[in-house]
Amino acid sequence: MRRWKLLLVVTALIIAFAIIQIIQIKPVKPSKIALVVVVEGRGWVRPSTPIIGVEPFNVTLEAVPDEHSLFRYWIVNGSAVSGEQGYVPRG
Repeated sequence: MRRWKLLLVVTALIIAFAIIQIIQIKPVKPSKIALVVVVEGRGWVRPSTPIIGVEPFNVTLEAVPDEHSLFRYWIVNGSAVSGEQGYVPRG
């Protein structure tokens, strides 16, 4: 009876090891993201060059309106984000 139980445990371990080897989960490569800022109106945005980073990353942008102009809001993914600092959730 003991040999039967030992044989069963060894067989289960061998099968489990084989399954783990077959189903090895490969790490997901991070996404490469390019951020391009387009200015509408009078003024510019710092930094003005495209930013390329690996997900996730943070970026700080500064809107600099021309003289006698006023910054109103950012448009991110088609939606207005008001305030000086806008947090854009992932999604």
